[in-house]
Amino acid sequence: SWDAWLPDTWAECQSLLERALAALPENDSRNRALVTARLADIPIWSLEKRERFAADALAMAERLGDLKAMWPALFVCYRLGYRCGRADERLELATRIVRVTEAAGVADAALQGHGMRYIELLVRGRVRESEAEFHAMEEWAERTGEPGKRAIPPLLRAGRALWEGRFDEAETGVAEARSDLGHGVGRHPKIIAAGLRFWLRAFQGRLSEMAPRMANISGLGRWAATDVCARMWMNHRLGHRDAARRDLEAMVPDAVELPVEYGRFACLAILSEVAADLGDRVRCERLLAELEPEAGLQLLFGPEVLFGCASRPLGMLARALGRSDEAERHFEVALDADTRMGARPWVAETQLEYAALLLERGGSDDRRRAEALLDQAYATADELGMAAVTRRAERLQH
Repeated sequence: SWDAWLPDTWAECQSLLERALAALPENDSRNRALVTARLADIPIWSLEKRERFAADALAMAERLGDLKAMWPALFVCYRLGYRCGRADERLELATRIVRVTEAAGVADAALQGHGMRYIELLVRGRVRESEAEFHAMEEWAERTGEPGKRAIPPLLRAGRALWEGRFDEAETGVAEARSDLGHGVGRHPKIIAAGLRFWLRAFQGRLSEMAPRMANISGLGRWAATDVCARMWMNHRLGHRDAARRDLEAMVPDAVELPVEYGRFACLAILSEVAADLGDRVRCERLLAELEPEAGLQLLFGPEVLFGCASRPLGMLARALGRSDEAERHFEVALDADTRMGARPWVAETQLEYAALLLERGGSDDRRRAEALLDQAYATADELGMAAVTRRAERLQH
């Protein structure tokens, strides 16, 4: 088993899997389908080659009618769908994964399948429907009998409290989960807990507390882009513009080349926010073209952290490029989408960005609207304890 967090293992595992595939008979078999799916999952390949492996593995499993060969191939196809404009395809795959994994009776895989559907429903703002997936995750987590798996639903509850602005509840949920995460639970729940703590501190205006931990990010591993983007966002929000610019230029050298993984879209949002505030017009153009297909959809870091509607960073990019009418349309969409989600912290963030656009444009109606938005953002920040939003609202008001 290769280690997703250790890129040094990828080439060796690629070689082992290729040798295994060559040693297997060429006729269809469960083992051949499983090895092919595993090859598709190694990030060392080009995206096109990974897609070919995934399609071959799925087609073979379907010819065999073998559910236990089918779901690993479907998992890879789903992950490879994390590109802009493919939201409908991902939801269809997640729904199929749930059916196949439940029919196969593989508890761990069924838990992940319901997690995928949970994400895709939240992407569309279908919060009520996502609750059914959450309850299914609780059931399948119990069936695994693994403490690490049972810890995931409570962490997702804490994530829900976070993006709804119930910070005390989120803090308690993360603390309780962390106290239960001893040895032998695996990395995944610990990573979820760490991510929730980071974004909780961000909303509370306490990002400086996270700086020592974020400084040690290695930039290695399958989810390195997510970690580097979080560090970039932290430096940007703390006013460390040179550090944020270095990460931005490293992440978007000549083209937007992010790994095709769960956090891809939230990474695009962070890159967009930083590029817009730094006035990097070339990268703003690239990022706008890349993120545009997600307009109106919610962005998530995995199933636990909601990053708000994609139209907010799109509005920031349009504003940076001098397209004020386009920016206004994006901000209106983001306000509506995040309000319907109950994502109050992101509503306040959008109100700030929208107000900045209107004040910059400077018409009499613009100023009145901006003042109303700032009053609303300030009131939300004061109620929820979002110190950074309070400070930014005060700067814009003066």
